[in-house]
Amino acid sequence: MAKTARSLSAGDELPTVVKVMSQEKMDSFESFYGSAVSEEPADDKPVNIHTDAAMAEAAGLSSQIASGQMSFSYIHEMLARFFGDAFIRGGSLKASFISPTYAGDVVTARGVVKEKVQQGNATQLTLEVWTEKQGGRKTAVGTASVTLR
Repeated sequence: MAKTARSLSAGDELPTVVKVMSQEKMDSFESFYGSAVSEEPADDKPVNIHTDAAMAEAAGLSSQIASGQMSFSYIHEMLARFFGDAFIRGGSLKASFISPTYAGDVVTARGVVKEKVQQGNATQLTLEVWTEKQGGRKTAVGTASVTLR
């Protein structure tokens, strides 16, 4: 039987979100969100280590890498799918990016409840969250919290 948000306990895992990374997704993400290190060419598409192979190579990478914000968005999607408005309207998420994601990688957003605290009529959940690629290598790690009313 599938767990509901209210029935979660410490140690319970959230349903995962799985994405296959592609250069097309990386380019689209950068076109929409841009980048702080972007050098805008004539056609206004961002050029950076996420979209340009030569810039990625010059930075010591084997090829373009996905923006860390993409991993963040996959974790956010996992939390929003499971907790809905409770997360969207009042949750928090902090993450650090620890390993690159390349086109062709399969990225899985995961989360586990670390703490459940009853506060009157509300329940506060603290979660450990992360993304990992095939083979289990973590690419982003963080914490999230949500209050269920």
